[in-house]
Amino acid sequence: ATFRGALIGHSDRVTALEFCAAGQRGRSGDGGGGGGGARGGSVLCATGSIDMSVRVWDCESMACLHKLTGQHTKDIAGLSCSRDASSTVVSADKAGVVIIWDFNSGNVSKLSPLNTGATCVKCGAGGLAAVGFQNGAVVVLEVAGAQLLHRLIGHEGDVHALDWAPPPPAPTLQSASGASDTPDCWEDPAPAGALGAGVVGTAGGGETGGGGAAAVGASLL
Repeated sequence: ATFRGALIGHSDRVTALEFCAAGQRGRSGDGGGGGGGARGGSVLCATGSIDMSVRVWDCESMACLHKLTGQHTKDIAGLSCSRDASSTVVSADKAGVVIIWDFNSGNVSKLSPLNTGATCVKCGAGGLAAVGFQNGAVVVLEVAGAQLLHRLIGHEGDVHALDWAPPPPAPTLQSASGASDTPDCWEDPAPAGALGAGVVGTAGGGETGGGGAAAVGASLL
């Protein structure tokens, strides 16, 4: 491996990083900071920090192209780049505030779906994003409309990680918590716009409350 350089700009510890899909990258109207353009074909990444800012970087030039400031009020807990809109970053902080930011247009949408701190974020195909929280809940959002679609309740402790299985057939979400060692299987029959989900089975023989990671599969139908 060859060291390429450092991304210099955050004033405190970086807590989240993800590569972004290639897309249109004109000059930024960036929701609270400066920005510039990137060359076509450049690889971009987004970072979040304890300094409560989100930045988008050109990984070739190491330049900060866009930054989001003045929106989050606590440390950034996680972020993820939309798979369907390459210039959209979804970030969440320890106050539970979720920001959907289009770094090309500068448009910002803010949600506070739960009254607890967020822990992680992951965008999936179909314009969906999942956010994990300290109380063990996971919410599923429609990125384009900034709408809360589903609330998944089952973990007993902080949600530590999220990931989406590749489609088809239906969007399937995996989540993990350190407070349980029993994988749960979810099926969510609620239509878009409704909330609620139920545990319909377990996929392991352990008892809830152990120290291992628990995986949750939610088929969002």
